Amino acid sequence: MRGKVSGRVAKVERLDQVTVLTLVGEHEAGRAPHITSVRFPGRSAQQVADVATGDAVICDAQLVYRQWRTGQNEARSENTAVGLTCYLLSGGSVISTHGYLALQGAVCHYDLVAYVVRLEHDQADHCRVRVWTKDDQGERHFYSVTFTGSRAGAARTAQPGMIMHLNVTARKVKLERHWTDLVEARHVHLCMSRVHRAEAQPVLEERPAPMPAPALTPADAPVRMPRPKLAPRLTTGGVGGEWLAEAAD
Repeated sequence: MRGKVSGRVAKVERLDQVTVLTLVGEHEAGRAPHITSVRFPGRSAQQVADVATGDAVICDAQLVYRQWRTGQNEARSENTAVGLTCYLLSGGSVISTHGYLALQGAVCHYDLVAYVVRLEHDQADHCRVRVWTKDDQGERHFYSVTFTGSRAGAARTAQPGMIMHLNVTARKVKLERHWTDLVEARHVHLCMSRVHRAEAQPVLEERPAPMPAPALTPADAPVRMPRPKLAPRLTTGGVGGEWLAEAAD
C-alpha cells in the first residue's frame, strides 16, 4: 500500500545497498509522535545522499511487510516504508514532545484494498484484524490492523475473505523491552467487487519472505541541528533523550 510520511530526520544510516531515514513527526496534536523508518534501496538512495540529521522531509512511500528468520532460526517480521520519492521541506516547525524533537503537523497515512484473514484480537474498546494485500509485483503482504471506537464495530462484522478499503497510519511504538510496529485504521469501509471477488478467499498459510533486516542502533549523543545545505534547515533547541531501533514483532 502506498501513502505519504513526513517528519524530522532523527537518524540517517547509510549502508552498501540502502539508506535508512528515521523520521519523527507529530501528526495529531497531543499524541505521541509517529516514528517511521523509510528505506531507500539501490539507486533510489542517491536522491537522499545529501539529506542530514535535522532536515524536514516528506516522502512518497510504499508500506511493505517482511518476514525472515535469524541465524538462530527465530522468526522476525516488520513493516517497512520503502521510499519512492523524497522532498526536502524548506520550512516547518520542530517541537519537543514526549522526549523527541518532531516535525509539527506531519503526515502519516497509507491507502490499501485488503482482504480479511481473521480476527486476531477483540476487546471492548478495540480489535485487531489480520489482512493481506498485493503489491505491484503480485506479492502478498500481511498486516495486523488495529481498530478503535466506531471503526472497531465495523471491523468486527468482517468475515474471512471480505474486502476492506483502509486508510491507516504505521509507526514504531515501544513496549517494555523492544520496539514494534503499530498499524492503526483511520478510516475503514467494507466492500465487494466483481473484479476482486476471485481473490477474496480465506488464506490458510502465510509464507515468509527471506529478507534480512539491518538493525538500527540507538544514538547516544543528543541531536544537534545542522547548518543549511540544500535548503534552509529547521532550528530549535537541542533535546536529549533515548533513541530507538527497529525491532521485530
